[in-house]
Amino acid sequence: MGYIGRKPTPAALTSSDIADDIITLAKMAGGTDGNVITYDASGNPAVVATGSDGQVLTSTGAGSPPAFEAAGGLSEADMWRIAAHTSAATNATISANWERADADGFGLLGTGLSQSSGIFSFPSTGYWLINFSFRIQVDNDEGCNVSLDTTTDNSSYTEASMVSAGEQSNNDVLISVSNAFVFDVTSTSTHKFLFRTHSMGSGCLLKGDTGAQSSGFYCLKLGDT
Repeated sequence: MGYIGRKPTPAALTSSDIADDIITLAKMAGGTDGNVITYDASGNPAVVATGSDGQVLTSTGAGSPPAFEAAGGLSEADMWRIAAHTSAATNATISANWERADADGFGLLGTGLSQSSGIFSFPSTGYWLINFSFRIQVDNDEGCNVSLDTTTDNSSYTEASMVSAGEQSNNDVLISVSNAFVFDVTSTSTHKFLFRTHSMGSGCLLKGDTGAQSSGFYCLKLGDT
């Protein structure tokens, strides 16, 4: 028997009208392969877009849905060295003979640093570990000091870390000295570094080598700033 006149409006469904565990996957609307169902800041259902191979699903904080991001671990690792013996003047930037390591199985991770006349620039912002060492020859009771200088305004450089070597007799001495510094790089255009000599005696020499790491440094990006 059909309706005579206007068809009655059905009552609105409530959650109590639907039995638990009755809606199957087959009854859900189709989606995109790899998407993840979540809720947005308003509490409404939403999807997290499919990530790339190797990414992990991470929290982006309260009020924001999670996201696929790069997995933890280093993203940048670079190594540079002085390719030839260098006798630098006192209070002078070590600007010559720099080269990226290229032997003994070295592998550049990421983009790597760039260098111009001894001034090094970073490929991205973040917390960067700069670990440096110098093999120094000193004689005639002289000494040698080398500093890592940093700038945060692309202009004024200040000493961030220092190494020293000296000789206490009339015989040449070879000394390897090392130090490190963690640089918070918030801008790649203003945050840079260089190496500078101090109190460099006439008989002092920074030992370089193009086939092995003798005097130089390595940089690791520890994380985002």
